[in-house]
Amino acid sequence: MAGYQLIDAYIHGLRRRLLWCPDVDDLIAEAEDHLVSAMERLKADDADDISIQQAVLGQFGDSTTVATAFAATSTGGLAMPTRFTRRAGVAAIVAAVLWTAFAAMWLIDEIFDLSDRANQITSFGGLFSLIGATALTVVVVVGLNRRHGGLGPLGTIGLILIGFSVVAALLFWFVMGWGLLLAIGMLLVAVAVNARRLAPTAATAAFGVAWLVGVSTWSVLRLMEIGTRDRWGDYPLVSPIAITVGVVILVPGLIGLGLWLSKEVPADVDSPESLARA
Repeated sequence: MAGYQLIDAYIHGLRRRLLWCPDVDDLIAEAEDHLVSAMERLKADDADDISIQQAVLGQFGDSTTVATAFAATSTGGLAMPTRFTRRAGVAAIVAAVLWTAFAAMWLIDEIFDLSDRANQITSFGGLFSLIGATALTVVVVVGLNRRHGGLGPLGTIGLILIGFSVVAALLFWFVMGWGLLLAIGMLLVAVAVNARRLAPTAATAAFGVAWLVGVSTWSVLRLMEIGTRDRWGDYPLVSPIAITVGVVILVPGLIGLGLWLSKEVPADVDSPESLARA
């Protein structure tokens, strides 16, 4: 747009602030067409182009306000990527590693006849991996909530249940406790996320059903009395097998969501933190 320096600069800034939109090119083209049309309507042979551009841009609104309007949701939040949502994506990938480590250590501990020292290492390693995995899963859900501008009542309830699972995870062997909290919480979050049609569907579905499948597997194996019964009347092999089944489903979901969140370009605003609270 030769001679329209202010509008050019405005469009460039608006594009930076809307890089997270999948249809950014269409939005920019529409905004550019609107501004140029307004410019042509107001332009007169003896008018000052700069003054007209300033008037047109003043009526259109600053780029931060316009970008915010595109991100506004019915819940009152802003559905846009931020620095925090990118960190939540990294947290999802780390959580996937910790969930894998937890399942592997517990399974190894039950299958192999380990020495006392090796048994202590796998037990404590498994416990710390579980606590870290559940804590990071909370961070991931908070990131998903931020990215979608709020997940509504279902997502809020799910987040609370997942938060409680961190505390319940301190009871390392209480699988039906923290596992059930995770199963319900993650399913509610996944339903809320999928309803907004932003996150990858397959990854969200895997995230949502992983622990539901894991808890169901635990129930079935326990009824079938799989493995050798110990002196307390339990079947020690049931829990690590059920956990492994859940983790096999969960890990691809976490990685898929993590890659999506971490690769998005944060909204380029002057104060992203204050905008996110708007």
